[in-house]
Amino acid sequence: MTKEKTAKLNFTRNFFKVFALFSAVSLWFYVLNSEPLEMVKEVPLSLMTPPGLAVANIVDQKIKIKIRGSRAFMQNLFQKDEKVYIDLRDPLYKDKKSFDVHLSASNIQVPFGVEVLEVNPHQLTVTLDREISKEVPIRLQMVGDLGQDLRLIRQEVEPSKVMITGPIEVLRGLTQLRTTAVQMNLLDGDGELRLTLQDLDPRVKLSHEGPLVFRYSLKAQNANLTLKNIKIRFLASRQDFSTRQRDVSIDVLAPEGRLIRESEVQVIADIPEEGRGNLAVKLRAMLPEGVHLLQIHPETINVRVR
Repeated sequence: MTKEKTAKLNFTRNFFKVFALFSAVSLWFYVLNSEPLEMVKEVPLSLMTPPGLAVANIVDQKIKIKIRGSRAFMQNLFQKDEKVYIDLRDPLYKDKKSFDVHLSASNIQVPFGVEVLEVNPHQLTVTLDREISKEVPIRLQMVGDLGQDLRLIRQEVEPSKVMITGPIEVLRGLTQLRTTAVQMNLLDGDGELRLTLQDLDPRVKLSHEGPLVFRYSLKAQNANLTLKNIKIRFLASRQDFSTRQRDVSIDVLAPEGRLIRESEVQVIADIPEEGRGNLAVKLRAMLPEGVHLLQIHPETINVRVR
């Protein structure tokens, strides 16, 4: 390649570099100088307390901030559950049990090109008290009726107890936590529901994260229909088993006039993955919605595993 061609190639490369830089700077200035946008955002507030102390009074959990800036910068601002942190460990509050905290634009971190115009509320009154932890049970709340032909034979909430942390005066009178109400008339067969806690004091912190799991089993008290010669479905990862029992009959409670097809009913035997010899395997049934099991005849079968 001649020197003349090399010089032209370098000139072309440098031209495009300068052009790209010029375009980026022009775009940047366009964004900065575009018509500003104003909006109000509600942002969660987190108070960072000194070790061994907790906030004892009810304080706003969120604050409203009015901000202004370019649309490009404002679009995704405070969209990922960002919090505003107020450090109560500041020497300004040392050895004080009750004091006022002033909120201003300096407490809000925003990107370059965004301006905080207002903070509401602009002042919080905070009272601190000794922080303690203790374990309390979860109380399940149930409302309504199952119906006279059904009974609840199993109910459990997981976890049944949780560790809570908070100011001593609040936790002293807190002996249990209640779940949101379970509508009894909506329960059907065997199942589980995801629940939350009801009216949890914002000053109380939970060690458990996520929903509570309510598991239950319903059973009919009186059968109005017997289904015969229902084939057993064997669920097994092994093939070295045998049994003489291949079908069963089941007593169920079904709505008046409800016709049940054989394809809607399954009786299942779960064969253990381990073990040898004669095993007693308990049967379970899967029934259509609104149909309730009273009993399987027999409830267990003898399985020979070689």
